[in-house]
Amino acid sequence: MTSPVSTRGASGTPRESAPDSPGVFARSPMVARIATLLVFGLAVSAGVRSVHVPPAVVPASAPPEAFSAERAMAHVRQIARAAHPTGSAEHQRVRAYLVAELRALGLEPRLQQTIGIASRFPVAGQVTNILARLPGTGTDGKAILMTAHYDSVAVGPGAADDAAGTAALLETLRALRAGSPLRNDLIIALLDGEEDGLLGAAAFVHEHPWARNVGLALCLDAGGTGGRALLYETGERNASLVRAFGRTPNATGSSAMYSGYRRMPNDSDFSELRLAGITGLNIAISERGDRYHTPLDDPAHLDPRSLQHHGDAALGVAREFGMMALPPAAEEDVIFFNLPVLGFVSYSIGWALLLAVSSALTWLAALVVGRARAKLRLSEVALEALAALIALLAAAAAPFAAWTVLARVHATHG
Repeated sequence: MTSPVSTRGASGTPRESAPDSPGVFARSPMVARIATLLVFGLAVSAGVRSVHVPPAVVPASAPPEAFSAERAMAHVRQIARAAHPTGSAEHQRVRAYLVAELRALGLEPRLQQTIGIASRFPVAGQVTNILARLPGTGTDGKAILMTAHYDSVAVGPGAADDAAGTAALLETLRALRAGSPLRNDLIIALLDGEEDGLLGAAAFVHEHPWARNVGLALCLDAGGTGGRALLYETGERNASLVRAFGRTPNATGSSAMYSGYRRMPNDSDFSELRLAGITGLNIAISERGDRYHTPLDDPAHLDPRSLQHHGDAALGVAREFGMMALPPAAEEDVIFFNLPVLGFVSYSIGWALLLAVSSALTWLAALVVGRARAKLRLSEVALEALAALIALLAAAAAPFAAWTVLARVHATHG
């Protein structure tokens, strides 16, 4: 143990030097806490960014078997030159363009012209679906169905909703043609009348013979113009389905999103597929929803990185499920989401319950030990728990209140 160093002052009398002063964190526990919170917040922010920011755009000079958003954006610009609702002259131009592009890829597109009768809404109408089939090497398996809709709302050109999905399927087809063939057939369905009530999807599943051969469906859509392409809905008993999707590049999804989606007025063609008993994956670009169904859903405001992720998902699903026996085995349902560093994570609902119970027991054990050692006061714990609950409720209520106000303002001003 060292003793203080003795020094002499100006008078020559010995004096002891002061011991080292405590650091700023030791003098002020509050500063230490704030610094810890800031570091934790920055770490969380970086982690959230890592699972929300789309991947970089792959240039048109990339190898032919790769998906390139730069190549796909050329299709988006052609499809989303203007609004093209079902039945319009612009809609007919888009259909002619898509048929020509499918033929240029060496496929034989077919037009399904019929009356679509919605299963979920009291509506019907004339639709023209564009269908094409890429044969696989197998002879007795089910096919993969990949869908997007090529109509838009009347008020916007629909670059994200759903020219992005349509363009992603065209570029996916091109990349697949440049690589090794799949075992399973691939059906491309560019559906009509989605914005009018899922009419094209209803017509396909109810009337077209190819629908009876589908073992897995992938639906590409959008509720915004940016962010990652998010898996938010699957078929029932989805464990093997989700595990296989998790092996695709940049897999991103959240099973929690479906709970909110079911309570929203939005719908997608995947609903008609599910009603017909077809399992699969529903993926959408969902950030920047303020541009959804507006004139700002145009090529200039579509994030090309989001298109890249859309295409990564489509090409990854085609290559992963294209070599599997379809449909995937029906197992238990799983929870899935993304974590920083770990990426796409999934586990059974049973594990979720176990984790919840373990967390509660750990918290109770810490409370009992802290109380026994006189380190915790129940009144302080109760106050902190109440503060956390109030903060949680406020975080949930604030966006809801803001949305309610904005909706009323929008309704008032037309």
